[in-house]
Amino acid sequence: LLEKLGIRWEGVSEGQNARMWSANKPFTEAEFARFDAMLGATYDAFLTRVAEARKMTKEQADAVAQGRVWTGRQAKEKGLVDELGGLRQALVLAKTEAKLDNVKDVPVVLFPPRKSTLEAFISLAAEGALFMPTIDARALLQQLQLPDEMVVVR
Repeated sequence: LLEKLGIRWEGVSEGQNARMWSANKPFTEAEFARFDAMLGATYDAFLTRVAEARKMTKEQADAVAQGRVWTGRQAKEKGLVDELGGLRQALVLAKTEAKLDNVKDVPVVLFPPRKSTLEAFISLAAEGALFMPTIDARALLQQLQLPDEMVVVR
C-alpha cells in the first residue's frame, strides 16, 4: 500500500546492524541469529533468577515456565509466588518486612515518574520509534484519482 501511494521509508545508518530494529524491513539471517541469541540470554537470566528466588533448579523453573504466562492463582499453585494481591497488599507486606507496622502513612514514589504527553513524544522521537516518511505527493494524488480542478500541488 505504501508503495502504491508513493510513500517510501528511508534511513541513514552506519554499521552492519544499525538498522536491525527497523520496522520497515525484516531481519537478515545474521540479525535474526543475533536477536535469537539475545532472547536466549534474557530467558537464561530469567530462569536463573526464578530458580534462585524460588529455591528450584533451573531445570525445574524451565519446566514450569516454558514461555507461558500464568494467572496469579496458577502461579501460586506452581510455587512461583507466595501471596496473591495487588499494590496495596504489596505495600502492607513491604511495611511489615521493613518493621514499619506502626507507621500509618508511608510515602510511595512511582518510578520512573509518569511522562507528560510531550515528554513521551520526545522520547519516542529520540529513540527512533517515529519515522519520517518521504511522500511523493503527485503519485499519491494520481492514486487517489481526484479531478484535476481539485488538485493543487506547490
